[in-house]
Amino acid sequence: LEAGQICRPHHRATWIWAEWLHDMHFQFAIIREFDARKAPPVVIVPHGIHLTPKLLKALRDYVHTGGKLLIEGLAQQHNDDGPLMLGELTGCRWDGTLKGHGFYLLPEMASLKTDLLEGEPVYFECGKAHVLHCARAHCLAHLVPQFKNKQRSSDIQIVPNYPARKDQVQWTTGVALNRVEKGQVMTCALQLTCPDEHRTRHPWPRQLAANLLNHLLGGQTVRIRGH
Repeated sequence: LEAGQICRPHHRATWIWAEWLHDMHFQFAIIREFDARKAPPVVIVPHGIHLTPKLLKALRDYVHTGGKLLIEGLAQQHNDDGPLMLGELTGCRWDGTLKGHGFYLLPEMASLKTDLLEGEPVYFECGKAHVLHCARAHCLAHLVPQFKNKQRSSDIQIVPNYPARKDQVQWTTGVALNRVEKGQVMTCALQLTCPDEHRTRHPWPRQLAANLLNHLLGGQTVRIRGH
């Protein structure tokens, strides 16, 4: 979804989604004029998109009639630093924003761990993330801050620090899924497409995004093992 705003410089997230969806072999289209009656089974709301009152109403109508939304991180804030615009659809309580060098998402469901490193959370070099608590929604992945006092020498995740353990800092909701009448809304606490100078060296954020989409779609349509 870009709703005619693709020329704005802060819409880099839309282009990254297009690249990811192409590389991951999803059929997709970039929607310029959103019509809830003609929208596909899943609509991605990218970071940085301007949610006008007209577009917000159309997205609500789309969900209530059976549509599925994947809302990326900071896409849904009022004035870039306020409550969630689609808060009633997310099923989450917003408790402000955390700032840091980066954050991790640790999937809790087996379907979301497909082709990721066993036991390793996925690192995102994002400067901030939402503090979300599930009210009606179900937590699919935890948001894990970095543990800043210990350096990591491994290049396995392209990260400077270890993820914090639960006894070091409170984990919050990283990805939530809420059912609204016939539809579903998946909310991410951070920008999945955040800038990453190492993104050509590791596939983990893109793979997690694929797993989230497959979960919304009800599973991967075709899966081929081997070469």
